[in-house]
Amino acid sequence: SGLTDTLTLSGGLVAAEHYQSLAVAVARNFGDIGALQLDITASDSRLARGEEKRGGWRRFLYAKSFAGAGTQLQLAGYRYSSTGFYDFSESVQERRRWENGHYKNYYWDNDQDRDDNGFTGTPVISYSPDFATKKARLSLTLNQQTGDSGQAWLTLNRQSYWQNSGTEMSIQSGYSSRWGKVSYSIFYQRTRNNYYSGDDSVNFRFTLPLTLGKQTATASLDMHTTNQGTPASSLGLSGTLMDKNNLSYSVQSSYEKSVGQGQNMSLGYHSQAGNFYAGYAGAPDMRQLSINATGSVVAHSGGISLAPPLGNTFSLAYAPDAVGTGISNQQGSHINSAGYAIVPYAIPYRVNEFSLNTAELPDGVDIPVATLTTIPTRGAITRLSFETFSGENLLIHSVMQDGSYPPVGAMTYASDGRSNGVVGPDGDIYASGVKQGESLVVRWGASTDETCSMRIPVQADIPLRKRGYREINAVCKVKEHK
Repeated sequence: SGLTDTLTLSGGLVAAEHYQSLAVAVARNFGDIGALQLDITASDSRLARGEEKRGGWRRFLYAKSFAGAGTQLQLAGYRYSSTGFYDFSESVQERRRWENGHYKNYYWDNDQDRDDNGFTGTPVISYSPDFATKKARLSLTLNQQTGDSGQAWLTLNRQSYWQNSGTEMSIQSGYSSRWGKVSYSIFYQRTRNNYYSGDDSVNFRFTLPLTLGKQTATASLDMHTTNQGTPASSLGLSGTLMDKNNLSYSVQSSYEKSVGQGQNMSLGYHSQAGNFYAGYAGAPDMRQLSINATGSVVAHSGGISLAPPLGNTFSLAYAPDAVGTGISNQQGSHINSAGYAIVPYAIPYRVNEFSLNTAELPDGVDIPVATLTTIPTRGAITRLSFETFSGENLLIHSVMQDGSYPPVGAMTYASDGRSNGVVGPDGDIYASGVKQGESLVVRWGASTDETCSMRIPVQADIPLRKRGYREINAVCKVKEHK
């Protein structure tokens, strides 16, 4: 909780069957010189060998952002007061590695023969009487923004243990930026631990966005090498096809010194009936073909609907006459011929907003409210019922009996009271979901003198425009007073 605008006090508790810990922390923002946090944690662990261990740790965390220079610095130091401190992850690992009175360790021995990747075929297994617990740790993270798109980073970690004199160390550094349309990154990693002298690796990656007609794709080149002299590289192309990007593809050719030339190809299709995937992988001594299909079947009062894989909480949308209309931001979810669509994911106990993509509505279908919200409980199936109206799409050139036009901005209502148009300049009205022979009412005030009506004629002989509407002329008549 914030005690002041610069001072924060926090704490936490972890309780499990064989483990408990309590933490307290205080943080202070010192403004221009940065922020500092101090932590104290105590733990009580019941080990697999029956002992009970207690211990604690202290940590300091310093962070500073140099906004003008684009630099962010974070420094953390950990000191563990005794061999008896276990964090929750170590407590779980201690029980997992306990075997017949000893602790099982896996490591790679430097003296063994190694393959071209620098590793033995199987790890060396050893047993020790004690489980190694941390003694101290120092961590440094530095990020530097360069120019509009460049970023360099450096991470250093050094850790020691109570049970031995060895230390673990890792260094990671890299730089990423963009040159024209090409994005590139360089990454270096160096690791050392108690059992294996470690590894040094350098990685390069280049990506280039492409435009293939109306579709987008990405070309990539990756190169990797280690201190064991094992270069590897890959060249790939990936992207999507079809209007709604339902079809995805990936093609990749790779080379590794220990394996040789390899090829990978995959094709995926996302539809309202499920997800379908086919893949191929090949190498000098290996060929693999895979085919996969995943989906769901949902039975409801309106019938049976096929759907992509479902989450624990999902929704059933109903919009009659809106066949083929998609649900916004829900790839593969479209209204089927029965008027239903499955929305495969919803967030429980949150407001979920779902919208029909009105640009995909069939000609002559009108949806007054295209967005609905729901707040489901976990595991619930909610129903989204969209009200739809079907009929003609019309551009009506309306005129009053005296030759004038209805006022601009006047609302147009269908015979059932539904609003389905607004009067524009020169009496033009675009209305959707209008039935032949129906009467429309134009209203610009509360009195009968501020209302007129017009009857829509049968449009069988009126040609349909390319954009899916018909043009008609209509006289809007004001009701006469008796």
